[in-house]
Amino acid sequence: MDNREYYKFDDFILTKYINILRLTQLKNYKFCNYLNFKDTDNFILWRHDIEFSPGIALKMAEIEAELGIQANYFINIHSEFYSVFEKDTFEEIKKIIELGHFVGLHFDAHFYDLKNENELCQKLSFEKRLLEKIFNISVTAFAFHNTTPKILKWNNYNYAEMINVYSRFFREEVDYCTDSTGIWRYERLEDNLKENHPNGLQVLTHDGMWQDDVMSPRKRVFKCIDDRADKLKENYDYLLKKHHQKNVDEDITYE
Repeated sequence: MDNREYYKFDDFILTKYINILRLTQLKNYKFCNYLNFKDTDNFILWRHDIEFSPGIALKMAEIEAELGIQANYFINIHSEFYSVFEKDTFEEIKKIIELGHFVGLHFDAHFYDLKNENELCQKLSFEKRLLEKIFNISVTAFAFHNTTPKILKWNNYNYAEMINVYSRFFREEVDYCTDSTGIWRYERLEDNLKENHPNGLQVLTHDGMWQDDVMSPRKRVFKCIDDRADKLKENYDYLLKKHHQKNVDEDITYE
């Protein structure tokens, strides 16, 4: 058995994503956000940590909206793959918000040298306010980025007036399925959805791990990087042309 079969590469394409969402609806899951799931039978918290491509995240958000689904999108202010301060990224995230999806903070604790919970709360409060001001929204939940045993010790339900989706409650009381690193980490999502989850289910997906064509997880991420690089090159050429500046290459000068 090769890696493609063993790690189910064929699962991670957007056409299959649509089928998975439809299966979820057929199983009568109730799509919730982190404020309204309690006292809901057979709830599902469908979470996206925006990691590699806000553009793909928007595609997924549009698919969900067409199916009448509200999902949960968590934004990383310190991502090395995108910047919320770039116009294209800003517009893509704004469209996700306008589609009616819940938006939270994807918090990178590794960016800081956090020593205790007081410092954690200070940085969470800062990023919460920043995200709220950038997108004119209320941020009421956060998800840690790249969890470690040390980070998971911060397991209170609330920090900095936000729900901690890695709190002890969610880890112990709600079933969980994720595509972290582009593979099914615990159980294949399609199989998991067919089971009974009386205590609810939290699903975590990562945008760049879902593509139009079948490829390995590494190639999926590299494609996101290459696509971003191509877009930056196009923007550079466009701006010089727009402002009537010479664009000098080795063998040709573009006017």
